[in-house]
Amino acid sequence: MSARGERIVVLAHDGPKGLGAARDAIFGCDFRAEAGDWGDSDLAIALDRALDAGRPVVAVVAGHMHHALRGGGTRAWQATRRGVLHVNAAVPRVTEQGRAFVVVTLDGHEASARIEWALSP
Repeated sequence: MSARGERIVVLAHDGPKGLGAARDAIFGCDFRAEAGDWGDSDLAIALDRALDAGRPVVAVVAGHMHHALRGGGTRAWQATRRGVLHVNAAVPRVTEQGRAFVVVTLDGHEASARIEWALSP
């Protein structure tokens, strides 16, 4: 944490490039036969620059790549890189369990995430 106690949580449409190229990676491409990393390269550069400058980035919350994969299976919804928690909040929104949402918790310089379920009306 910085001297001021600052912690940075980044909210983005798509997560950063560099978290995997497999179709089930947190921001992997499941709609092309060759798969690939579908993350945002500009966001990856910005995060690396912030971390290299000592900025206290603790989490990145994005979405864009849906939980259910084309062709079957599910996507990883969280990953850690350089000590930063990355969360893909495009989890299943409505299932037989109810409506899903993601809760991100900050504790000091640590971040954690969990999926919560609310009963459908």
